[in-house]
Amino acid sequence: MPAGRTLSTTRATLLASAAYLLLTIALTWPLVTALGSAVPNDLGDPVLNTWILWWNAFHWPLTEAWWNAGIFFPADHTLAFSEHLLGLAPLTTPITHLSGNPLVAYNVAFILTFALSATSSFLLALALTGRRDAAFVAGLAFGFAPYRIAQLSHLQVLAAFWMPLVLLGLHQFAATGRKRWLVLFASAFILQALTNGYYLMFMLVLVAVWLTWFTRRLGLARTGAVALATVTVVIAMSPVLLTYRSVHAHYGLERNLDQMRLYSADVAGWISASSGLLLWGGRLPEYGTAEGALFTGFTVLLLVGVGLLARNSTQSVRPALTSRSIALFYLIAAVVMFLLALGPAPSAFGERLGIPGPFSWLAGLPGFGSLRAPARFGMLMTLCATTGAAIGFARLTASWRAPTTAVALLVASVAVAAEGWPRAVSFWEPPKAWDLSATDGAGALLVLPILNELNEAASMYRAMSHGRPLVNGYSGHIPPWYLPLREALNDSDPMILETLARAGVSQVAVVNRNDRERAWRTFVLTHATFVRESADATFTLFNLNPPGPSLPEGQSIPIVAVHAAIHPEIVSTLTDGRPDTWWSTLAPQTGGEELIIDLGTLHQVQAVDLLIGRSGFEFPRSLEVDMSGDGAVWTRAWTGPTAGLAVGGLMRGAALGSINISFAPASARFVKLHQAARHRSAWWTVAELRVFQPAAGR
Repeated sequence: MPAGRTLSTTRATLLASAAYLLLTIALTWPLVTALGSAVPNDLGDPVLNTWILWWNAFHWPLTEAWWNAGIFFPADHTLAFSEHLLGLAPLTTPITHLSGNPLVAYNVAFILTFALSATSSFLLALALTGRRDAAFVAGLAFGFAPYRIAQLSHLQVLAAFWMPLVLLGLHQFAATGRKRWLVLFASAFILQALTNGYYLMFMLVLVAVWLTWFTRRLGLARTGAVALATVTVVIAMSPVLLTYRSVHAHYGLERNLDQMRLYSADVAGWISASSGLLLWGGRLPEYGTAEGALFTGFTVLLLVGVGLLARNSTQSVRPALTSRSIALFYLIAAVVMFLLALGPAPSAFGERLGIPGPFSWLAGLPGFGSLRAPARFGMLMTLCATTGAAIGFARLTASWRAPTTAVALLVASVAVAAEGWPRAVSFWEPPKAWDLSATDGAGALLVLPILNELNEAASMYRAMSHGRPLVNGYSGHIPPWYLPLREALNDSDPMILETLARAGVSQVAVVNRNDRERAWRTFVLTHATFVRESADATFTLFNLNPPGPSLPEGQSIPIVAVHAAIHPEIVSTLTDGRPDTWWSTLAPQTGGEELIIDLGTLHQVQAVDLLIGRSGFEFPRSLEVDMSGDGAVWTRAWTGPTAGLAVGGLMRGAALGSINISFAPASARFVKLHQAARHRSAWWTVAELRVFQPAAGR
């Protein structure tokens, strides 16, 4: 490329970038004036992502210390419960250290996701059309797409600015064969993958579609080079991917089809617009969740359509197919991405169609089954559609005079910006730091009460100042004991605080404004000692009492038979030695469900162990343990709620935890487990049963 043209291209790119940045500042105003004191949109995911960026700034990537983020104690590798945002670290880590405020880093990244996405889209469209005006429209359409307004909470979704550069590298390599473009392709792909795990998997699909379309034009050698570069990307990402896979398997973290359906787009998603849009919000329908608002704007759709008609008005479609038209590729790719966004079970106007969607073909492949939101293919659809719109604009105005083209550029730019403009971006005051210091103690901290995700996110935000590991947490996944923990705490389970102390939790902080009746402080004092109230009366700190000694476990007693009135046909699974098979009520607990264990002969019995398996929430809400020598006369050995015990078992055994109930030794042949409580949704499920005699010497 001649030096003059390079300089001209650079100048045009800088001018476009400046325009995009000014537009972003206007769209997010007054955020630029409050970078360290305002959280955009809400106090959920933006706070979580601020915390992740802070964590990345103070830990070496891919080390054990980095993976072992300080939430959901005592779980390890908890950074793998959500996106790690490592691709943003080169930008946000220096800002965090220079400003001393992770929120500044988050807000700078938030603002730049719009401008950088627009700029990279500008570069892609400029390479494809050779037209700066068409490229400017493409940058506006992608960087300020209506789809983004529904995703304002999700920094990782907004940060799609490497995506156009992946395609730019592919197209330029196809045109020139120069390896530097393959380097751009692979580098941008890796950085995009490190920013958003969804985009790693979804971009693999788009690259596959690109290769399928352009293989004839590329030739065998260049096709092989692109395929090899793609394999290199996957290999480079394998340490991260394998860790995620291992952690999710360890904790039994998975996505089911119901979750995928919930976060899929509707067939009418292409005209489904976020209610936050100034022009179309409330005027166009919303189907399903905000994830499914895939509207690209009528201006983009019009440009794509007019551009295709302008090129093919006197030609059949066949030449475009045989020549592997770039414009036709982006139309086809946009349609493919849209179809995949419909998820495994598409719906139309809110009604299920009863047929499997194309995403169901992907769901069985490694990695895709763990993705909850197929609708996020919408960002790739938007990129393809807006790139097609740039080609359409270039074709439409190819023979127009300069003044007419300038007017068209102005009209298209205003229309695109207007269709993607929000009503207003809301801003929130971040949670205030607590005056916790090293003199208050060390070790894991539990913050009470656990009310909702926003409270948990606030606890994580405050942890950036005090640095303590938290039992609390908010993320894309939760450990198997988290819901039982919340239930045990809310029910004032007498065992839960000792269970937490046994797991290594040292202190509890109660948020005073959420405990006006002092019920939480009273409950905590049953197993803790008062330390102090904060100077501003925000919280009260307690030291958990040390846990009592654990009873030594004796030998397991062979179980001859287990009897159940409910679903006796599957009761044999309780003693088959397999944690992946289970007996269950297969219905919510109502009280009165029983299991009777027959040991064959009299034995000294001291403990019963119920393996929960992967059904961590399906533990018995209240259990009565009775023993008998003849099956007729029963003696109560133990009674009480089991949530606290379930939490302890799940903390010890992750996805294969157990409820271990110990009591005074007694002679018995039969042990009866009577479930005595009601629950609106939880079944009673047991994977394995074990009975233990007293340890030797007792």
